[in-house]
Amino acid sequence: MTRIFDNIELRLGEHLQATLKDFSRMDVAVGYFNLRGWSEFDAIVQAKESTGAPIARVLIGMVFEGAEKATLDELQATVDGQPQPDADAQMSRERKSQLLEHLRVQLMRGAPTERDRLTLAALRGHLESGKVEVRVFTRRPLHGKTFIFHRSDLNSPVMGFVGSSNLTGPGLNTNLELNVD
Repeated sequence: MTRIFDNIELRLGEHLQATLKDFSRMDVAVGYFNLRGWSEFDAIVQAKESTGAPIARVLIGMVFEGAEKATLDELQATVDGQPQPDADAQMSRERKSQLLEHLRVQLMRGAPTERDRLTLAALRGHLESGKVEVRVFTRRPLHGKTFIFHRSDLNSPVMGFVGSSNLTGPGLNTNLELNVD
C-alpha cells in the first residue's frame, strides 16, 4: 500500500534511513543537498561494506540565475565537447569558481556545528573511497526529487520515494512535504 510522507504523520527521513539499512545502495536526484540532510545517511553508509560501486549516488540540480546559469551553460558546452567559440578561459574559470562557491554554501547551509564538521569529514572520506558519488546536473534545472533503493532480492529489488523533499534536514524531517513510496 502506498504511503504519504508529510513530515507530520510520517517523517520521510526515518523511512529513508530504514530503507537504506535494508537495501544495498541508493540513487538520489534532488534540487538541493546539504550536510544536515546527508547526516541522516552517513552512519548507514559507513557501516555498509564497499562493493566497488557507490553505495549512494546523489545528483543535484539547482536552479541558477544570471552568472550561475552562464557558468552551467559553459560547463555543459565543455562536457558536450562543443565549447563556445567566444568563451574566455579566464571568465570560464571564474564562473566555475562561482559555481563551486554556490555548492559550498548550499552544502554548509546554516551556522556550522561540530556535527556538521564531522559529517563533512565523513562525506569527504566517502567521496574519496568511492562509497558516495555526488554530481551536479548542469543541462537544465532539475527540480524533481526521487530516492531509489536497490538490492538483489528478486521479490522487491527496487524501492522508490518520489515527492517534494530535497536532501536537506528540513526536507527530510520538518518541512511540510508530500512524498509517496
